[in-house]
Order: sequence, then structure tokens, then C-alpha cells
Amino acid sequence: MKDIARLTGLGLATISSYFNGGNVREKNRVKIEKAIEELHYEVNEVARGLKTNATKTIGVVIPELNNIFCAEIITGMEDILRSHGYATIVCDCRTDKKLEQEAVEFLIRRRVDGIINMPVDETGAHLKKFQKTGKPIVLIDRKIQGIPCDSVLVDNKKAAEYAMQLFIEKGHKKIGIIGGPEGIFTAEERLEGYYTAASDVDGFVSQLRALTDPAVHSAAAARSAEGHQRYTKAAVLSYWKNCYASLLPQAQPVPQARGDLHL
Repeated sequence: MKDIARLTGLGLATISSYFNGGNVREKNRVKIEKAIEELHYEVNEVARGLKTNATKTIGVVIPELNNIFCAEIITGMEDILRSHGYATIVCDCRTDKKLEQEAVEFLIRRRVDGIINMPVDETGAHLKKFQKTGKPIVLIDRKIQGIPCDSVLVDNKKAAEYAMQLFIEKGHKKIGIIGGPEGIFTAEERLEGYYTAASDVDGFVSQLRALTDPAVHSAAAARSAEGHQRYTKAAVLSYWKNCYASLLPQAQPVPQARGDLHL
């Protein structure tokens, strides 16, 4: 930076402000960028990270990289982070708590400035060590008790109510739900919405039965409802596929495309 300051005639504070994303006058910015080009200057991010304790990287830990829902979220996050000068390190934990813990420990060693997590471990044990650093944590689509941090959520309860209302309005009387593993925030919210909608219909609750299958994202899990009761419809509120799908007693194929709901 001293070479740039000498070539531009600007102070080190101004040069430093430029490299750290601070406010710099337009004429000074032009001078700095011209000097950078002439000197072939490149920022040593590793050295700067050691000095500032900031690496301009954000760690992202998600359950399944090949899931459309997760992939779309990552794309959106990277666009926003990149526009603010941040890079991302994405870790796929394969819906495995042990791999999730290892991913967070890896990101701690890489000194990331924050972690965005769609958690698999509902206890939040994997985030406790990172929490002690004081760096930000953002959870996606789930909350964890005991982890005071921001969460980005949708109204899963209301979404389940709407799905139920669609079936009810079409005259269906036996509606099952495969809502995801017990203990998962979104699954519990959807199950609550399921029962809330059912309670508004006289004499309807007794015909309902909730199924919570860990393999909620598979068609086989949906078909397993037939072994419990011959539902006229099963509302598949899949966390991973982020869609509603139909299940008929004739075991017709379960649509995989989001929004593909057959009544």
C-alpha cells in the first residue's frame, strides 16, 4: 500500500479505506485503481485476514447440495454476498449430524466471518463452538432453541393449512400427512397447521392420522401411508422437496415437480 500511496500522493488511511470497502472520493478511487493497475498490485487476503481477523468469507452448511430447494437458496445467497465483496464456502453434510459437525469445525479453522446453516442437528450442538466466537449465525428454514441468532423462515403452519383447505374444498374426507422427522421445526409447524385446518371441520379430526417419516423426500415414504390407512389423499408436505404431491390408493407415481398438486 505504501507504493500506491507514493504513486497517488494519497495517505495510507485513504488507501486502506478503499481496500476495506470504505467511502472514498471518486477522484481518489480513480487514482488508486490506476496505481493498482500500473503496479500490478494484488491484495494478499490471507495476510489481511490475519491482521484484521476478517476473511471476507461466509460458510454455508446445508443438508443436501443436490436438492433443488437448497441449490436455489445457495444461488441467491452467493449473488448477495458477492455483491458485498464476500466469498462463500459451501459444505454439504448429506443430512448427517456428524458430517455437519465436521463441516462447522472445518469452517472455524478457515476463520470464516459467519455461518449460514440449514441445520440437521435440532439441538444446535454443532454450532456451540462457533457461537463462542461472537461471529454471526443465520439459520435457514428452521429454528434451534438455545441458539440466539437470526432465522430466515416461511410460515409453514399457514402453508399446511392452505394445503389442507384445498383438499377439504374438493370434498376429500381422509387426508394423511407425511410431514418430516419429529423434532424438526418446520415439520412440527406443518403438522400444527394440518391439525388446525382439520379442527375447523366438524367430525373430521377423528379421520386423521399423522405420519412422520424420516425418508419424507422419497416416493416410497408417501406410499407407506397405505399401510396405515386407505386415505383418499395424502398431503405430502415434504421439507426437502418443498412441494405438495398427491398419493392415491392406486399407488400412482408421486409427482416430483414443485407445485404439481393433483386434486
